[in-house]
Amino acid sequence: MNNALSRVIIPTLAVFSVFAASIPATFAASSLRLGDREAISQRREQSEIAQQINPIFGCQRLRYSPFGVIYESELRMNGYQGIMITRFFNQNTNRPEAVQQTMQVVGSPQGLVISGANPVYFGTTIRHPTYSPDNFLFQIQPNGTYSAIARDNLGRTSLVAVSDCAVG
Repeated sequence: MNNALSRVIIPTLAVFSVFAASIPATFAASSLRLGDREAISQRREQSEIAQQINPIFGCQRLRYSPFGVIYESELRMNGYQGIMITRFFNQNTNRPEAVQQTMQVVGSPQGLVISGANPVYFGTTIRHPTYSPDNFLFQIQPNGTYSAIARDNLGRTSLVAVSDCAVG
């Protein structure tokens, strides 16, 4: 994943509109309030798909801007789970902040999805009051180009630039 995703090529706006149209179905599932039986069935299906995905190990730097504010994240995956630390300028508090969230590989026919949960202030267990968990869709297109898209649980979407973390 490290070498492949570090060569992300930003798709054209026409291609992006196709991705954006497919994202709500992919990410909306986590925010739906389903009945217990449906929710269990959905988790079982996601688990079965996730088991077919190779575990992910390593660190990636992600840079995205869903509404004009730059978010810089470091995603560290250890198998099917990991953590992500994100730095951004919070317009509500008028200061820079850092948030940490747990990340998990989620099965999807759209591509590789890594979904966030439980955003807390970095270095604490205090839940951030306004930060919406991040979700990422990574794809390799039939023509060999790479794309990465971020979408938080509030539906804010952005293209993502991906690079390897610095070593050392």
